[in-house]
Amino acid sequence: MWAYESVFYQIYPIGFCDAPRVNDGVTVPRIRKVSDWAAHIASLGCNAVYFSPIFESDSHGYDTRDFRKVDCRLGTNEDFAAVCKTLHEHGIKVVLDGVFNHVGRGFWAFKDVQEKKWDSPYKDWFHISFDGKAFEYSLEQLAADAGKSKDEFVASLDLLDVDEIAAVLPKLNISKLVPDASKLYLTSKLPFAFNYVDEDFDITHDNDKQGEHGSHVAGIATANRYVSDGKGGYEKALDSVFVQGVAPDAQLITMKVFGKGGGAYDSDYMVAIEDAVMLGCDAVNLSLGSGNAGFTTPDAKYQSILDKLAETDTVVSISAGNSSSWPENSVNGTGALYLDDVNFATGGSPGSYKNSFGVASVDNSGTTGYSFSYGDGAKVFYTDTADSGYTNKAFATLDTSADGSGTEYEYVYFENTGADADGNSLLTDYADVVSGKIAFVFRGTSSFYQKHMAVAAAGAAGAVVCNNQAGVIRMDLSNSTATIPCISILQTEAADIKAASTPVYAEDGTTVLYYTGKLTVSGKMSTSTGSSGSYTMSDFSSWGVPSDLSMKPEITAPGGNIYSVNGAVAGGQAYEVMSGILQL
Repeated sequence: MWAYESVFYQIYPIGFCDAPRVNDGVTVPRIRKVSDWAAHIASLGCNAVYFSPIFESDSHGYDTRDFRKVDCRLGTNEDFAAVCKTLHEHGIKVVLDGVFNHVGRGFWAFKDVQEKKWDSPYKDWFHISFDGKAFEYSLEQLAADAGKSKDEFVASLDLLDVDEIAAVLPKLNISKLVPDASKLYLTSKLPFAFNYVDEDFDITHDNDKQGEHGSHVAGIATANRYVSDGKGGYEKALDSVFVQGVAPDAQLITMKVFGKGGGAYDSDYMVAIEDAVMLGCDAVNLSLGSGNAGFTTPDAKYQSILDKLAETDTVVSISAGNSSSWPENSVNGTGALYLDDVNFATGGSPGSYKNSFGVASVDNSGTTGYSFSYGDGAKVFYTDTADSGYTNKAFATLDTSADGSGTEYEYVYFENTGADADGNSLLTDYADVVSGKIAFVFRGTSSFYQKHMAVAAAGAAGAVVCNNQAGVIRMDLSNSTATIPCISILQTEAADIKAASTPVYAEDGTTVLYYTGKLTVSGKMSTSTGSSGSYTMSDFSSWGVPSDLSMKPEITAPGGNIYSVNGAVAGGQAYEVMSGILQL
């Protein structure tokens, strides 16, 4: 094949042409800049250009709106055709990067789903973990297991419906904002949806920058047992997308308190709690809280709401906070605790309030995600930032096998940082060794994007950044123009890989230049169940004795490194690992 014998010059056009990071809708023929470089590219001996995404997209190119149209920030289809003509005149072939397994929120089919919801003919194109019809399908299966008809089974569940909402609507705090109960009802899975902070019906993450943490938690709690199989039927979510809620057949009432107007404000979440109780919710989950240590008693009007919880069957669980423990915050430069720091509490409000049910976090002992293996089959689940809008491709794309069973690569393990403090590459002298292989470098001295670019410049197929201290790192590669995959791994994992590698010595026979070995990159996700013994408290989790000397928080649950729904991606197509106080 001609591609195997070609020398490629790769261009990330949005960056190369200095286009705006976010699509502004203005058509500018920036792509024609490439024509000015055609002679230079040919002079380098390159006879092919590989364009990273050029299709119309929301921002970074991989969140596509239209696969048939060049991004307006780059120009028109005619502009790109002119560029191709110039490249061809210089003997240069053109290859386009097409990522057809995911799209952006502006994609026409997803916009149809947003408008028509479950009646859209394109709904099966997306994995929607809160799909109402998938929820109904699960109820049918449960009814069959119970030897009942679906109607008989559903009647025994007392599910929330429009009529029940209408009956209590006059008593809800939002009654003056919602004249018709049907506006609150989406599906049997999502029977109630309202944005308390913006006072509207938008419960998506499309129009604010408050993050997708709430959707992630909602997935942990109630993501469906089944998802669409894309063929008009349904398949088990655990087998298909590796995500199923703890209570997959529960209804999900969404009360958004982070939005365009900011959040979360006690005036919003306290009245939302009150409304949830009125609606008969069995459990209310608040994954929010102040960053500083909270008081134990709120304003009287809010404390009265909490006091009334003792008279209901509703369990209201509230995050203890992500401010770590008192000793972590009070250690001075000598490693000793300050004698004058008497604040033993780090839990934020409202989790610190009386009658709240506070939850701390332990780390998940299992892992779900993409991995690579080495040595005798040891598996490493890594952290990939390819979904963050940077230029790096997903590490899993290195698996070129037809069935995703894995592709073997040689690796070169360096104990340096890949680049020095000035961003100069430390791998220049090892280009022949690194070319086409996976290069391991360490965190420290230089920025992550400088490491990424140094490894790419050395000709590596992918970069692995090893942490130099305990914990997980999520790298910022926003200034990198390199496109090779770039991931990070734990310090302990790096040490294990080194121990399984072969050292390569300098001429003196004692100085180790680098280590080598082989690893296999898998294009399929997998799950590691971890240990079933004790759990470790998450290092970010708040806990401690508040001013009233009560025990806070009351319980702890897995919250560190949980794989669940990524609400920032259109249609519930994506899933991600996040950490935080995630009450179950």
